[in-house]
Amino acid sequence: MRRVKSIAKLAMGLALALSLAGCQKPEYHDGVYSARSFADDRGGYGVITVTLKGGRFAECSYVSYTRDGKIKDRDYGRLHHGKQANAEFYGKAQKAVEGMNQYAGQLLNTQDPDKVDAVTGATRSYEQFQDALEKALEQAEIGN
Repeated sequence: MRRVKSIAKLAMGLALALSLAGCQKPEYHDGVYSARSFADDRGGYGVITVTLKGGRFAECSYVSYTRDGKIKDRDYGRLHHGKQANAEFYGKAQKAVEGMNQYAGQLLNTQDPDKVDAVTGATRSYEQFQDALEKALEQAEIGN
C-alpha cells in the first residue's frame, strides 16, 4: 500500500512539474521578424514586422492587404474610382481598418500578445494579427 502511495505522489509531482514547465514564456533572439497571416474568406491577409530588443517589443507594424495586394486604407470598401460600394459595407470596412490599426500599438504598450484586445468590428483582423505575430515569434524563438 505504501508503495502505491509513493508512486501516486511521484506521478502527481511529475505532472505538476510538467504543467509548470509549459507555463514558462519563451525567450526570443533580438532582431527583426516578419510574417504573413492566413487569408480571410475574401483573400485578404495581414503582414506583421516586429523588432525585438532585450526581450521586449521595440517596434511593430501591421498592415492588412486585399486579395490583390492593395493596402486596406481609407479607400477600403469602395468600388472603382472612389465610389462607395454601399454605405453600410463601406462603414463596416472602415471600422475594421480603424480597429486593425490599433493592434501594433496595443502590443507595444502591453508588451504581451495575450493582452492585445480585439476591437469590435475588426475581429477577423485581430485573428490575422495574432496569427502573423505567432508566426513571427516562432522565427525569433530561442531554440528554433
